[in-house]
Amino acid sequence: MNYTESEVLEFVKENDIRFIWLNFCDLFGTQKRISIMADELESAFESGISFDAHAVRGFKDDAQSDLFIYPDPSTLMVMPRRPGPGRVIRFYCDIKKPDGSHYAHDTRHILKQVVSRCESMGYVCKVGPECEFYLFKTNEDGDPTD
Repeated sequence: MNYTESEVLEFVKENDIRFIWLNFCDLFGTQKRISIMADELESAFESGISFDAHAVRGFKDDAQSDLFIYPDPSTLMVMPRRPGPGRVIRFYCDIKKPDGSHYAHDTRHILKQVVSRCESMGYVCKVGPECEFYLFKTNEDGDPTD
């Protein structure tokens, strides 16, 4: 659903939301999370939440160590683990530099650019996760075999 920032803030008040998970991915597809309290969400929408990019694998940009994540209100999801009082919601976030420009290694931004470029050429992109795993027979030591 496409929630606006004001709709999300109202939802947080009306539904006893206590914690907010702000998620983003590094360049290797590993999901990262910063947790904030519900009363910090409005500020997160307006000015982002800072984090040290040097602590994220693949983000070691020598020119800029502080980056900001901005929650995307359209990605709101109530986390099922805590359905009662003190509920938790999560957002996927866009990563920006302190000047407000997009961070070049933000995987969401890269995907948005690719989708936009494909659409300009008349293509329709259908994007989604793919769950993939492999089963191996193991030997007596528990090591995989062919």
